[in-house]
Amino acid sequence: MRHIFMIAGALIIMNGCSQNSNPISSTSDTIKSGTLQYTFSTPKALYGIHDTLNAAFAVYNDGVTTDTIAVGDGLFRWSLQNVAGKTIMFGGGSNNVVERLPINPGQRKQIYFINQIIADTSGKAVVPGSYSLNAALHTTLSFSLKLSIQ
Repeated sequence: MRHIFMIAGALIIMNGCSQNSNPISSTSDTIKSGTLQYTFSTPKALYGIHDTLNAAFAVYNDGVTTDTIAVGDGLFRWSLQNVAGKTIMFGGGSNNVVERLPINPGQRKQIYFINQIIADTSGKAVVPGSYSLNAALHTTLSFSLKLSIQ
């Protein structure tokens, strides 16, 4: 009996898991601007219809001097769109307060977060399928992540 478990374990190790069997795979989009590296990411690419959509926006300074960025509620916008381009969800503030945030060399800071239950803002049911989670910072940096909702 012990040999059966050892053989089964060896087969799993040798064959591994297929990509489709791993529902928690990270997805991210990164843009470098000067010494700053901006990353928009979500912890998984597969969500359930009633899951909470989670994503983060971070900045990393790979330079040798401190850099300062502008942050504020109105500078970051995001949307979840279906394959037809219809916006299902969106977010971003209207507050025009802008702060200066120093980013030291080698420092990474998460500056924006998305944490919302998946729901069509029009009141319709969310349809399973492929979606794009898009984000824009300062209207000059655009990011896009591919997601599936089942």
